[in-house]
Amino acid sequence: MRHGAGRLPSVRWGDANFVFHAESGQTHLLNQTCMDLLDLLGQAPRTLEDLYRLLRARYGVDDEDPDLREALDSVVRVLDTLGLIVPLP
Repeated sequence: MRHGAGRLPSVRWGDANFVFHAESGQTHLLNQTCMDLLDLLGQAPRTLEDLYRLLRARYGVDDEDPDLREALDSVVRVLDTLGLIVPLP
């Protein structure tokens, strides 16, 4: 998958992250995990497995973590639904 909307203007306000999606004209309130995923996908296209491995490293999780994998799957579905990321062919 890859970053789906080109540059996404964002603002951090305390613990909240706001992202403006120009194509839809919508502003989204995203948590830090979503922002981390968008950051990783903004650097290069990634597979779901790549994202899982990179997030484990970023969060200091050494072993397989089913909760992290489930959370990643959920976040990816939401970001895809919002049009903020797109699947790779």
